Amino acid sequence: MARLGYVAFSADIYGKGIRPQTAEEAKTQATLYRSNRALLRERVNAALTELRKQPQTDSEKLAAIGYCFGGTTVLELARSGADIDGVVSFHGGLDNPNPQDGKRIKSKVLVLHGADDPLVSQEDIKAFEQELREEIKNRQSCL
Repeated sequence: MARLGYVAFSADIYGKGIRPQTAEEAKTQATLYRSNRALLRERVNAALTELRKQPQTDSEKLAAIGYCFGGTTVLELARSGADIDGVVSFHGGLDNPNPQDGKRIKSKVLVLHGADDPLVSQEDIKAFEQELREEIKNRQSCL
């Protein structure tokens, strides 16, 4: 990625001093943000703002990649309407309490998700697919 001109930046969504030590503690923190998508979007957009301030950052080449909770987070970044090239979610949560927010997506979206992942229901997968189909229709109507 560095050869393509991208800078790596890791966002601290949880905040200063919050370092889960167990799976249960991590679940508690992730649940806090998954149940408050506005707060999650606020945090990830603050991180994006900070990244843009860095002198080595080319604001014309921005993308976000996340795994698990990070995968959920980058999808929320896209749903917030962030002006970035794309997001890649690995094993992220696909549910969206506000499916209409899919219309705000400006970037490319790549979701890498295992078919037998027990953490994401088939209903969430179908709803996510529908959300992106609606987003594509919205883009086509804007042309």
